[in-house]
Amino acid sequence: MLVPAVTSLDQRLATLRTRLAALPAASSANWAEVSYELKPPASEAAVTAFELAHGVTLPEDYRRFVLEIADGGAGPSYGLLGLADAIAERRDGVWGLADPFEPPASCADWIDFRAPGVLPLQYDGCEYYTGLVLSGPERGHMWSYVAVPPGWLPVTPELVDADGAPYALRGSEPSDYTAWYDVMLAPWNRGRRRTFLGWYEAWVDDVYRGDGD
Repeated sequence: MLVPAVTSLDQRLATLRTRLAALPAASSANWAEVSYELKPPASEAAVTAFELAHGVTLPEDYRRFVLEIADGGAGPSYGLLGLADAIAERRDGVWGLADPFEPPASCADWIDFRAPGVLPLQYDGCEYYTGLVLSGPERGHMWSYVAVPPGWLPVTPELVDADGAPYALRGSEPSDYTAWYDVMLAPWNRGRRRTFLGWYEAWVDDVYRGDGD
């Protein structure tokens, strides 16, 4: 009998499961006093029902995480929202999850919190969220919501400028933030954007380093 090849996703999920199991579930994970405890995984029937109800197919890494590891629980800030909680947090709007998310071109654009095709997965306090794009050209990438234009910004931890040099926020003036946001949205940084699993793995790395938020 042929043994199926172990994919990189298989390996990453197995490693993540082991690392999560080693975290102290009884203690708080961060300043928000969210514990390291994970909620039970969702069933295949529940995930399929969610996909059919909203006309989407979840990105593979997130779908397998929900099925094999947890449907919510431990995560950055106030923790990871499960599927049902994420929909409740998003609330009804004009656009659904099947409608394609069209990313803003610059800070001159504005995209509301209930943007088409974005499922909020993590609440960061105040009016800040991180969500997973389910439809459109950014499908599979994590985007963060800020309550100023352009609204949604790609999670891109290592930005570079047009010449390839590292780029960081250069001050605290509104113009500095506008420039920073525009670099996040620039096409040359698209390949640096994080998927769900990359985003979650980075949080676990931070926890092990002692600086997980």
